[in-house]
Amino acid sequence: MSGRISGVQARIRQVIPTATYVHCMAHGLNLALQDATKDITSCVIFFSTLSGLNAYFSASYKRVEEFHRSCKANETVLTGRKRKPQNSSSSTRWAYKSRSVHGLLRDLETYRTCFDAISTNSDQSWTPDCRVTASGFLGKLEDFEFLFLLHLYGKIFDITDVMYKKLQAVNLDLGWAATTVTGGVTQMKSLKEGGLFDEIYDDLVDVQPPIRRFRQRNRRLDDYLHSAPAGDDASLDHRGKMRKLFEEIIDQTVSCLDNRFGDIAELKFCRLLISENFESFKKEFPQPKSEELKKSAYGNLFDIPILKRDLKTLYDDANGAKQLSSKVSDLAADLYSLDLQDQLPELCKLVKLTLTVPLTACSAERSFSALKNYSASKPD
Repeated sequence: MSGRISGVQARIRQVIPTATYVHCMAHGLNLALQDATKDITSCVIFFSTLSGLNAYFSASYKRVEEFHRSCKANETVLTGRKRKPQNSSSSTRWAYKSRSVHGLLRDLETYRTCFDAISTNSDQSWTPDCRVTASGFLGKLEDFEFLFLLHLYGKIFDITDVMYKKLQAVNLDLGWAATTVTGGVTQMKSLKEGGLFDEIYDDLVDVQPPIRRFRQRNRRLDDYLHSAPAGDDASLDHRGKMRKLFEEIIDQTVSCLDNRFGDIAELKFCRLLISENFESFKKEFPQPKSEELKKSAYGNLFDIPILKRDLKTLYDDANGAKQLSSKVSDLAADLYSLDLQDQLPELCKLVKLTLTVPLTACSAERSFSALKNYSASKPD
């Protein structure tokens, strides 16, 4: 479907050059997060461990009850209902992985207490496999790298959760989607530029110092290589290694977001209609964005000089930025309710173009699924 060379979108654009392929925004965000982790070994191990931890409790109600007892021991029972361990997460719906990460951060001590109780139990109430698995999970929950990734992805998911919610809005339009994606990428970059690494690392070092692991020397290669003394690999700066991993995760996440939402870059001209920018556009007209519209596949549909005049009229309205919503649909309603189609023809055309560029959302996909079920159940 999405192939740029021989896919459906490429063949449609051969016939209709102005046709624009836009993937479902919320699904694209899930795929971007999935792509960002699959090539980093530490991340693959981290999320596999997280999924295994969730599946461990899903397989037995007895283990869930032990978790409830650990909640009481740590005084983390919510008023009126029991705290539950996280369920198994989907491989593509990363909103569930976010819940798992935040749930583990919230109940970390409870999970430790639970796994310790199971692994050190001396009677026959737990099987050997169950106890060994619990001991392995307990070791992971005390591992410095695992805890570091847990806190890092807690911060990353704080950003992507907001993006995910906005990109599932029923009245999502192109301008709002572009602003959401750009804002999310900017926030992601700020994690690297700010002091987040030092904050996470220093907090964990005080609570859970890293364990130095010495790599054993391969003596069979002594005749061929001048190898370093044993332990030199481990003596490298641990902080530097973790910083490298931190920056790799952030860079990979930003890169995957840019790749997944790169098509929006071709439609940056839609930001001409975002009311949050009206005040700045009033001071300095956004010439580059109007030039992008001129160079795009839609450029021949507009009279650019008249469009600039219409946009300046919109920006010069002193109360426009305060009265109009950031939604393009609200701007369209205001223009047509005031009967300004003849006075601002090119502006109205741009508004209609922005609103008609397809932006599939989960709500639209669910409606198609519901329609399919309805059609299947309806008698002939």
